[in-house]
Amino acid sequence: MPRRWEQNVIAAAKGAKFSDVRMTSLVERLRRTKRQRVVDFGRSYDPNKAWMENALVEHGRRPFRAIIGTAADAACGESLTPDLCDEDNELIATPGSRDIPRTADAIADAILMLACAAREIDIVDPFFD
Repeated sequence: MPRRWEQNVIAAAKGAKFSDVRMTSLVERLRRTKRQRVVDFGRSYDPNKAWMENALVEHGRRPFRAIIGTAADAACGESLTPDLCDEDNELIATPGSRDIPRTADAIADAILMLACAAREIDIVDPFFD
């Protein structure tokens, strides 16, 4: 990720002439994201390349669930424009819980993203004594 990605998002929104209401909503979402945490997963980013070019290189290595860019940048099925980034979009929405197989590998895969960002994790297993 670029170091100052939030500022890049705001600049892109201004360039797209977002209305005051949409701009306020965007800024609020960025604030909520900051409180929820953004985690560096060791993806590479070359500042000499465009955002989408970097994203597609990393998407080829380890796929993203969604890539946000301009309509002109849409280069894969996971590409979204900012106006499609809401909780109703299946690429953005995340379930509150899910069932996983009770194997070490499945559990490790399921909690990887949580473990990278969490300070504390509670695992509830109704069959654990």
